[in-house]
Amino acid sequence: MIFFSPSSRERAALAQNLSILIRSGIPLGESLDLLIEEARSLRMRMLLTRVLKAVRGGTSLGAAFAQHPRAFDSVFIQVVRAGEASGTLEENLSFLARLLDEQSELRTRVRAAMLYPEIVLVMAGLLALGLSIFILPRLNPLFTNIGTQLPLPTRM
Repeated sequence: MIFFSPSSRERAALAQNLSILIRSGIPLGESLDLLIEEARSLRMRMLLTRVLKAVRGGTSLGAAFAQHPRAFDSVFIQVVRAGEASGTLEENLSFLARLLDEQSELRTRVRAAMLYPEIVLVMAGLLALGLSIFILPRLNPLFTNIGTQLPLPTRM
């Protein structure tokens, strides 16, 4: 078993490329061979090699993907299995590629949306720390000269 989890963009590219190759009439084994040759990372090549070995051994593509649960989630596997069962594998792979791209885009947007609140929170913390270290100790003698005692949270 390979302990490699491709990103959703990598899985989307895999699904899209496999869909195109199958749609163009290239058999599944040859399609996987081509994808192995074109894989950019060694880990992806190793993963696809194991999938190809399982497929050539008589396992369905969905079952071959299911042998690698860290690399392919249950939605990916079930969409591939449904495509194999219905004879619409290339359409299902194309749908899967779009779905994974949309999920990746949503994840990117959420991260970007969370950046501003994180910056504001860090700046507020730094401001509070600066006030408590530099400003409040200088104000303490002023209040003691006046004769008033500071509240407990301020003294702390």
